[in-house]
Amino acid sequence: MPRIPLFVLGLLGLALAAPARAQPLASPDCAALAAWSGQLGAEAGRTLTRNWRGQRALVLPGLLRAPVTEQTFGKPALAWSEAEVQQVGRMLNDCARDPAIGGARFALQEARRAVLDQAALLLTWRGRNRERLPREVQAISEHPFAPAILLFLRAVPAVTDQAGYDAAYRLMAQLPPALRRHADPLLGGMRYLLPEDVAEVITPAVERHLVAQREEAQAALVTPLAALPPDLGGLQRLDRVADQPLMAVLDAPGRATVEAAVAARRTAILADMDQALQGIVAEATADLQGFRTLLFLAQDPRRAALPEDRRAALDEASAARARAMASEAVAVSLVQLEGMDPHPRALPRALRLRRDVLGALEHFGRADLATGFATDSATRIGTLADAGLPVLVEALDKVPPTRQSINRLSQPERVLTELGEVAPQAAARWQAAVAARQQAIRDTLDAALAAEQARRDADRAAREAAIAEEAAREAGSLIGRRYRSRELELEFLDATRVLATDANRNVTVAGRYEEIAGNRIIVTLPDQNFVVTRDGPRLSGGRLVFERVAAP
Repeated sequence: MPRIPLFVLGLLGLALAAPARAQPLASPDCAALAAWSGQLGAEAGRTLTRNWRGQRALVLPGLLRAPVTEQTFGKPALAWSEAEVQQVGRMLNDCARDPAIGGARFALQEARRAVLDQAALLLTWRGRNRERLPREVQAISEHPFAPAILLFLRAVPAVTDQAGYDAAYRLMAQLPPALRRHADPLLGGMRYLLPEDVAEVITPAVERHLVAQREEAQAALVTPLAALPPDLGGLQRLDRVADQPLMAVLDAPGRATVEAAVAARRTAILADMDQALQGIVAEATADLQGFRTLLFLAQDPRRAALPEDRRAALDEASAARARAMASEAVAVSLVQLEGMDPHPRALPRALRLRRDVLGALEHFGRADLATGFATDSATRIGTLADAGLPVLVEALDKVPPTRQSINRLSQPERVLTELGEVAPQAAARWQAAVAARQQAIRDTLDAALAAEQARRDADRAAREAAIAEEAAREAGSLIGRRYRSRELELEFLDATRVLATDANRNVTVAGRYEEIAGNRIIVTLPDQNFVVTRDGPRLSGGRLVFERVAAP
């Protein structure tokens, strides 16, 4: 589509604005202006406010949007030129100064402030941006195709509030740097336009560009489809095409074309995935791994993505392959069991092999082979378990003799439980080995406990004998003995008298003492008295403890 020259678009903007402004502004007398001004409060409900974050609020008082304004001035306020806005302000000011105006002066002054202090900013910049912003749109449109440009321009007509501005501003960040010098003033100027201005001068300019770029937008959606990988990731990306913002730019035929391209690519990817899965079936080996491959194929998410008829065909091919190789797989599995290392660690692998092969035979309808394999594999597993029994016993002998070990051995491993189902006699021999080790640990622990108890009894007897010996040695008369505490020293002179020396003051006083029943001694001093009890080489009286320091 040919581009519209900038100067033509500018003339178009002027033409859109010119008809309403061609009519001259009426010059009402002061009485009419006073009557008009008096309705400022009554029309406040019509007030238009634009209050965007970080910007000065724009206000168009309700009076200037009311029909009475056009009736008074011969044209609506939105059609006033910059000069006419100033002219209305001067008329209101002149009338407010007229001495004959009387009590209407305040209403005229308020109306003048509403026009010059509030409405003038919006009306002035509205007129300028009606002419300038379409040129910014055109300048952005002349840049070579880029999806970011379409998405940004598509968001511009919605910039009528803070949310619309924020959304477009985020899209502006994705534009080439050279275009941001047009995009930034475009977004900044949108706050001065009213919804009808956007519909008259912005939306048509944006729509012209979107229409001109639809084929390229369609190609931007369709071309990458060929490079999508033939896997689940490719299918997921196909599912997201319908939600791409560029889809909203296309008309109905364009969307249908993209949807058809998506459907075709989906068919191709599914065919590739089907072929890959069929290849897995054909290459499955005649052994347990091959069985597992075919079993896991049923849970493969690629299979779930196939159309129902292709899933059914894949399942049939998988089952046919499994039935065909079942006899060979059974023979290979038995050979694998035969060749396993006679060690306990081989037993879990053997049991799993048996379990998986039996499950595969049942799944793929070869019950005729399952019975024989169950018997033969059980025999081989029993032989393997018996061969590994000496190694198990050796390992059990290394289990530390602790209560925790007994508890742990009391909880049979899953492998031993399953062995009991497959080869009961071999499992019984393993369980007997475990039980024997448990009993050996118990015996060891019991012997250690008995030895410890004997040692404790001997220690207690020795302590009791030492105490008795000490008590016998310390029994007898106190005469001539000396005992000392932290603060006081006692010296027993005879059967009733005692000397007490204060260690802190180095003062000795004479006192008396008396022995009473229970090895207790009453000591009476000039300034105190207390009771102590014989306790070997000590005299104890609660916190007061005397240690013997001299022999009699």
